[in-house]
Amino acid sequence: MIDKVKSISHESFLHVQEYSFDLKDNKKLDFSNDPYYQKIKDNSPSSRHHLLFHYKEGPLKTPTHTFATNGLRVLESVNRRYKLGYSTTQLWNKLWYFQD
Repeated sequence: MIDKVKSISHESFLHVQEYSFDLKDNKKLDFSNDPYYQKIKDNSPSSRHHLLFHYKEGPLKTPTHTFATNGLRVLESVNRRYKLGYSTTQLWNKLWYFQD
């Protein structure tokens, strides 16, 4: 159950947010708002996804990013409600260590 909730959190708070920031920039999904993307200039869909969202250092992997704050809250809530027994550290690790 926690893995399904983690996937929903991942899609909602990581990808949707990043895509919405990009669309807001120039009404195109081209990562023009992202200095990391501008640096690597790799436009293949799989490279964009992995480089921009999974392996990017900096603001994305901070404890204040929406994915970290809201995603962790969602996992903690499900953990408590269903008495799954995960520690906060375990939930944090689940949040960040994922595969597509």
